[in-house]
Amino acid sequence: MPYYLCSDTEEHPITKSSVKLQDTTVTLNEKQNTVNLHTSNTPILFNGYSLCPNSNYQLKEEDIITIDKMAYRVSSTSASKRFKVDTSKKITSFFNITTNSNNQIDSPFKKITGQWEDFKDHLVFTPNDDERSYTKVAAFDMDGTLIKPKSGKKFAENPSDWMILYKNIPKILLDYYNQSYKLVIFSNQSPLGSDTSKRGEFKQKIEDILNEIKLPMHVFLATQKNLMRKPCTGMWEAMTERNTQEIDKSECFYVGDAAGRPKRGNIPKDHSFADLFFAKNLKIKFYTPEEIFQNTKCTNTDVKILYEPKITCKQTNFALSQKPEVILMVGSPASGKSSFCKQNLLPSGYIHVNRDNLGSWQKCIQLVRDSLKNNKRVVVDNTNKDKESRLRFIEVAKSFKVPCRCFHMKVEKSRAMHNNKFRELTKEEHVNVTDIIIHSFYKGFQEPSVEEGFDEIVELKCVPEFGDNEYKNKELYEMYLLEKP
Repeated sequence: MPYYLCSDTEEHPITKSSVKLQDTTVTLNEKQNTVNLHTSNTPILFNGYSLCPNSNYQLKEEDIITIDKMAYRVSSTSASKRFKVDTSKKITSFFNITTNSNNQIDSPFKKITGQWEDFKDHLVFTPNDDERSYTKVAAFDMDGTLIKPKSGKKFAENPSDWMILYKNIPKILLDYYNQSYKLVIFSNQSPLGSDTSKRGEFKQKIEDILNEIKLPMHVFLATQKNLMRKPCTGMWEAMTERNTQEIDKSECFYVGDAAGRPKRGNIPKDHSFADLFFAKNLKIKFYTPEEIFQNTKCTNTDVKILYEPKITCKQTNFALSQKPEVILMVGSPASGKSSFCKQNLLPSGYIHVNRDNLGSWQKCIQLVRDSLKNNKRVVVDNTNKDKESRLRFIEVAKSFKVPCRCFHMKVEKSRAMHNNKFRELTKEEHVNVTDIIIHSFYKGFQEPSVEEGFDEIVELKCVPEFGDNEYKNKELYEMYLLEKP
């Protein structure tokens, strides 16, 4: 339906055609119910907030657009209902927000209120007083970035045990707010998923923090260890779905204390890489709290990125026998052994021997014997991490006078842990393998050698394969998934 821009002396209908006010062209998109404002240098306010030129904004009854100090009220009524716009109450440019000598901001937002949305794996707070439309985001972690325990302890003792980390944080956030950044908090809070009774008091804590800062911030809390949790990008995607404009990532940044930094003097090492990897996955700029709030030089230059998730290698060439043989897979859990077998060996007729399916190594030995008696080729798909576990199968192969080859999935521990995390995120039915199990494998691992009795050792690489319809999984696989590589 058409809208009218009304003042006490003027009325301008906005239909499919454009209307020009001063040097600003206003065009209505009736299908989407949005207005587009094209301007050169004229300042424009929308309900008191500065607008980005050449952008679309959602319209609703009684919105107020101020163009070069002239205020127009949005109305669906005609000239007979024309009225005077009272600018004294609603038109307050946020550029007039200032700070005092104690870094306390003089904000028109006397109380920050908003709406909470509860989901199975995340919580969302949307402030009531923020009606601007954004193209850029200034995003922040919460604990260790915006607040710290008031008690001085490592972790907060209760929901009231917090204080602003640095006194100048409200002022710095105000600076970005005045530059038309959307202020957002992204925080991992998995305890709220395991104990939902804590959600009420935690929501109050968030609102208390925002009222201390005195600025409308959008808040996203990941309550499960799934795609919502940093460093995965689920919270960011939930944020962009709510944004009325497309976000320009080149103008965005993220601030967090979990940057994987080593111990720095008396400062302990960072507890994880989650914040740094979150920004890397989003391909946006990353800063530590000290860089943004203390104006220090970059403090994460000495961070060693322990692994790169992108697939850059190709699989080693290998040959398959047409005669009976035993192939012994060697490698960590989640190193890619089973996937390799399913893609390369089982389609060629190899009998799959796996302890997870059979229950014991004795049953594995029996299946190898039975298969060789029937002149079959066999692949033993276990970890086989030491000489003792491998010797059992080598001796069976020798007793049948058939070759025994070792196919070693030579994968770094960080890659195996990455693979394991990827399986957790994409395959709910998969039996969970803990980090302890993977650490245990590498701690007790003995490198295979031909002296053990192998006819050949083939070193394989972990090269996941994705079909054309699995581009989303490939995209996820090539993200940083580990918080602690």
